[in-house]
Amino acid sequence: MPLQSGTGTELAISRRYGLARMLTIALVLSFASLFTLLPLLFGGSLVENLTLRLGSTQDMPLVWIFLLTAFLQPTPANSVAVDHRSPATAALFVSVLFILLAGAVGNHVVFHGYAVTRDEQMAIFDQQIFVHGRLLWPIPTDWRFVADALNRRFMLPIGANEFWVSGYLPVHSAFRALLASIGISDLSSPLMAALSAVALWTIARKLWPDSKDTAVLALLLLVTSSQVIITAMTAFSMSMHLALNLVWLALFLADRRQTHAVAALVGFFATGIHQPLFHPLFVLPFFLLLAEQRRCRLLGFYLASYALIGAFWMAWPLWITSHGTSPPTAIHCASTICSSAPGFIDRLRSALTTFDVQHIWMTAANVLRFVCWQHPLLVPLALFGAMTCWRSEPLVRALAIGFVLPVVVMAVILPWQGHGWGYRYVHQVLGNAILLACYGFRQLETNGLSMRRPLIVSSAMALVLLPLHGWMAERVAAPFVRIHDELASIPADVVIVDTEVVPYGQDVVGNRFDLSNRPKLLIAALVKPADLLALCKRSTIVFYDSRRMAPIAQLFGMPPPKGASPQVRRLRELAKNAGCTMAPGTARSREAA
Repeated sequence: MPLQSGTGTELAISRRYGLARMLTIALVLSFASLFTLLPLLFGGSLVENLTLRLGSTQDMPLVWIFLLTAFLQPTPANSVAVDHRSPATAALFVSVLFILLAGAVGNHVVFHGYAVTRDEQMAIFDQQIFVHGRLLWPIPTDWRFVADALNRRFMLPIGANEFWVSGYLPVHSAFRALLASIGISDLSSPLMAALSAVALWTIARKLWPDSKDTAVLALLLLVTSSQVIITAMTAFSMSMHLALNLVWLALFLADRRQTHAVAALVGFFATGIHQPLFHPLFVLPFFLLLAEQRRCRLLGFYLASYALIGAFWMAWPLWITSHGTSPPTAIHCASTICSSAPGFIDRLRSALTTFDVQHIWMTAANVLRFVCWQHPLLVPLALFGAMTCWRSEPLVRALAIGFVLPVVVMAVILPWQGHGWGYRYVHQVLGNAILLACYGFRQLETNGLSMRRPLIVSSAMALVLLPLHGWMAERVAAPFVRIHDELASIPADVVIVDTEVVPYGQDVVGNRFDLSNRPKLLIAALVKPADLLALCKRSTIVFYDSRRMAPIAQLFGMPPPKGASPQVRRLRELAKNAGCTMAPGTARSREAA
């Protein structure tokens, strides 16, 4: 689908790009205002701790950079020395190498080799199960009575606490398991991010075969995206979402019978990465494009393929839960039900009934965060590309709709993203935004305007932002890493952790799939008195003092916890009266019998 030459004058194109820049400024200011003002208007009930903390400390201080960058203007091409020997292939090699090195090194330097979030922990949990050739793992019989306290958040209920596996689809973890078999599972996200670069470069060379500079720009926008690079340092599945979507698009644009067949196969894996929604939202606009072009046979092939793909993955959690010998029981978190039904339809129905003003505030925070974690010129160039090529280029319409669609859908059904280095629910369509920016760049280039100087200035800013964002991510990860290491070093059989005193305290309670870790970690709020007495008969026990959760409290701007929760105080008293064997370092210490 070749780009048509611009019909406007150089001045008209320059003015239209100026409009795109002003629209960028207006959007950034609007989302920043919504983020700031809505909590003041609607009170503290609107505010979610993590979203507020990350937006206030990481994004709002950087908004001015993106506002100032939007004022950078293109210059007439004849005033700039242009080198037409753009080394596109060399740029691809450097990009792939940079992504791999940054992802591998950053996993240890920024995140200290630790999975901070529950999503990442579940990806690794399933990976460990799959490495052993199984799809789910039996919970040891003598630990089933405290299954919830072992932390089953985001897991499927299978029988009466008989098995455990995450509630996510398996493709991402299966890929990690495949790499784990050769000892490189930590490279799963860097490899996927590098594959994104290869696929994006392939698409750019297909769309603009006469402009190597455009392919180089696509790679530049990708590798200077803090969201892309820092997400590649984690076990999040979003790097795979981006990679497989771009591979799918490259195959789709190749437009041969064989490539469409392979695209459907890629679609099968892309839909089963971790949630079944993201990839179908990505491909839907391209199916509309086929309908617009009246390519009914090809459209019918894709619709039939995706009907089967959707049915398979929607049935997956139901099939997994059927392995229990008794009806599944609800999984409890500390103060709520984590999951009472395994079906995605049930989850969607529940989400649709809870839309409120908080969704608007969180979406504003998420979009603002997306802008602040990209190359500073990505948004104005992408807006310009969409504005100038909307009518002339059907592919631009598909790309633009494909980017906006998940923002709107997630604003309705799940605006809260939790930890995200950027806005991770649009990570899978970052390629759309970059290609739209390439369309904008090409329009400027073909109409006698050069973006060389603005790109040099903004890219220098992006190269400063990347290590700054890495430092910010490390500051968030550090308290969780510190507490995790401290918990893992306690010489006891069981550690009961007072998780309710700080936000996201439950995330530090993680156990291996086979419970081979020592100590076993339990969520205090989910330990019943009878459970504690049963544990006392066979295990040394430590209560992890709530005051030691102070680093997490500090991360959220909270005062250090002053004492244990009522539940832990009750458990401590019960343990004391029952003569439980307490490991050294607790309120009562004595040697194990």
